Amino acid sequence: MPGFRYTALSADQTRLTGTLDAADVVAATRWLRDQGHLPLNVRPLSFWERGGTGRGGGAAWQHLCDDLAGLLGHGVALDDALDLAGADHPGARALAARLLGRVRAGLALSEALANEPGVTAYHLALLRAGEASGSLGQSFTRLAAHLAAAAALRAQLISALTYPALLLVVAVISLSIVLGVVVPQFRPLFANAGNRLPAATRLVLDFSDGMRQFGPFLLLLPGAAWIGLRLYAAAPARRIALSRMVGRIPVLGPTLAAASHARLARTLGSLLESRVPLLDALALTRDTIGSPAVAQALGSVIATVRTGVPLHTAFAQTGLFPASMVHILRLGGETGQVDATLLRLADRFDAQLRDRSKRLLALLEPALIVTLGVIVGAIVVAILSGLLSINSLAVGRP
Repeated sequence: MPGFRYTALSADQTRLTGTLDAADVVAATRWLRDQGHLPLNVRPLSFWERGGTGRGGGAAWQHLCDDLAGLLGHGVALDDALDLAGADHPGARALAARLLGRVRAGLALSEALANEPGVTAYHLALLRAGEASGSLGQSFTRLAAHLAAAAALRAQLISALTYPALLLVVAVISLSIVLGVVVPQFRPLFANAGNRLPAATRLVLDFSDGMRQFGPFLLLLPGAAWIGLRLYAAAPARRIALSRMVGRIPVLGPTLAAASHARLARTLGSLLESRVPLLDALALTRDTIGSPAVAQALGSVIATVRTGVPLHTAFAQTGLFPASMVHILRLGGETGQVDATLLRLADRFDAQLRDRSKRLLALLEPALIVTLGVIVGAIVVAILSGLLSINSLAVGRP
């Protein structure tokens, strides 16, 4: 999820700075206003800011949640738990020490965590609900399970994508060597053939010449494409359209949809289980879901539920969520167990995500190998066609 750095004024005119996670700038600004702050500046974190705080802060926060879930679950007081937590993790130990100082100064734990990297509005809502109900230990248990599941999924995807990524790098290097080193060796042989060479041979030679001439600029092409895509998606309407377009790609679209649905069900189910009011839980889920199309659909759900329409009907009216999800939500509403139903649904979507990820990766590896083979084969055939045409010309010359 995107991270943002903000500057704001609190209700007592204190200047606040920090980072937070949200779907976009609008969601980040909305969250600050919900906290009673006046946003002065909200901007996306730079690449270096994300690398410097997002990963390390997230790891420290996850480790601290694991420790606090165990300590508070065994009845240890919050001050003592913060004093003991993170003993084997320097980042978690430093975070716990900062929080302990703020808690002893009179802040609630959720308030003390508000400006820490890796802590999202969803996390804070769970903890506030736990503080209000006196079940902070249970909130940390749910939060630790949520973070562990997200970390496990992230690790699984990274592990699964490692081999295709290496394969792609090898393919690019191989094609660069063939076009930039091998093919130019044949250029002297074709120097006097001119337009009598086959079209395929001329195309390969021209592409090789262009690669040698503009090679350094080609290295910048992926970065330029990424920047162009980010600029195009800066407008919310275009970002939503792009999200829907990606969702229609075979295999990839259903995989991303399963990930969004799993995140939605687990986030909303955990918030409702912690006794967060439905509309507040839906708003928090919308602001932390990460998918622009799903966030827009949740906005429609919120507006519909406000009119008194049942939750499952509001989900069905968006046309974005699968019928099985709507059916299970209806059953959960009839039994009064929407939270437990959503958490079970999240487990089902997680299983679908694992299966679809395996299927996607199973298709990706042979596709890369076949594509590389076809390109190299086409280059070889083009060069051989040129050599044969030269021989034919030489034989036919009087």
